[in-house]
Amino acid sequence: MSIDLLRSPEVFLNLNVRGMGESATLAINERSCRLAAQGRSVYRLGLGQSPFPVPDHVRESLMRNAHQKDYLPGFFVFPRGLSWLADAMAAVASETFTSTSAPIQYAAVTALEEHPAMDLYLLHCRRILAALSEHAFQTLSDAGAMLSQPSGGFYLFPRFEPHRGTLSSRGIEDGQGFCERLLEETGVAVLPGHSFGRAARELSARVAIVDFDGGIALQKAAKETVDKGFVRRYCNRVTRAVESMAAWAMG
Repeated sequence: MSIDLLRSPEVFLNLNVRGMGESATLAINERSCRLAAQGRSVYRLGLGQSPFPVPDHVRESLMRNAHQKDYLPGFFVFPRGLSWLADAMAAVASETFTSTSAPIQYAAVTALEEHPAMDLYLLHCRRILAALSEHAFQTLSDAGAMLSQPSGGFYLFPRFEPHRGTLSSRGIEDGQGFCERLLEETGVAVLPGHSFGRAARELSARVAIVDFDGGIALQKAAKETVDKGFVRRYCNRVTRAVESMAAWAMG
């Protein structure tokens, strides 16, 4: 890029990314991949990515509008009386994600519209995550970890300070050491709390309970009761990983 172009009043550069370090999420994912390539069993609870497939009607909207190249007029039309949210998001969008491609904008509008398939999809996703997070919360709490009861989504943030003495005797003094040894000794990949603003010495971690086949779980949730037995059957990689982490932390 030429110096003249950089000086042009028509060029705007976002310099907020200067000095940013390596992404902790990408780093743990890459390390997990290396261990898996070595034949190790790895439970990926570090990368917080939804396990559920995109609903069919949203994918169809994306395909129908793959040819679109112009942004939607205005911002998204929010249903159910949420115009205030649309206005607030539009103010932020002008500075952050106006680069979202037109086909994705059309698909997003489809996802926000009232649709029986979307209602069922969200219902089953919430049921599965509620049962799975309850299992994780109870398992870690019973192991002495300190954490808040999850109320949505797929993240938990346990602190293992009650086990500091035991962990210290094993050479584990902080969150980074906790996560590294946990991954090495059990194959469970989570992120240290300091990656999210916690004190480096704190024995905390962020756990993403997403390592399961969301497509199969959704199919089964439409026919079965979603309870502790359900998540053990269809989300067993997560339940096994959380139980391994709890047992490992207690020594």
